[in-house]
Amino acid sequence: SNNDLMVENILRKQPSPKHILAIMDAQNKKVYSALYTVENGMKSRISDYQWEDAAKISESIPPEMDDLLITGDGAYHFENQLGAGWQIEHSMPQQDSAYLAILGALAEAAQPVYDREQILLFKPLYIQPSSAEIEFNVSVT
Repeated sequence: SNNDLMVENILRKQPSPKHILAIMDAQNKKVYSALYTVENGMKSRISDYQWEDAAKISESIPPEMDDLLITGDGAYHFENQLGAGWQIEHSMPQQDSAYLAILGALAEAAQPVYDREQILLFKPLYIQPSSAEIEFNVSVT
C-alpha cells in the first residue's frame, strides 16, 4: 500500500513518532488511511486500510494516543480536528510523478525486494469511482 510506503519514508527521515496516521486524499471528501504504531524504528499497521470521511477516522483514534503524526496529501482534512499532541506533516499529492518515483524507490529498497516489473504493476488500493462515474453509472477503468 502507498500508506505503508509513506510511513517507511517518515521512518527514514526523522526520529520516529510512536504513532503515524498515513492519509491520502481520495476525493469526494474522503481519505484513504491506515494507522501504524512504531517501536524500535519498525512499523506495525494497527488498523485496516480505510476509505472513509476524515471526521470518522479522527473520532476512531483513541484519546490516549497523544503522540500521533498525520502525514500525506490528505492530512489537510484533519487541520480542524486535531487531538492534543497530534501533529501534521503535509506532503505532495500522490498523483505527482516525483512522489511516485520516491515511493517506487522505497518499495525497491524494502524487504522483500521487489523487481522493477512488480513496481510498475502497483495500483492504488484507494481509487474509487469519480462523481461523474457515479452520476452517469459508467466506468473508466
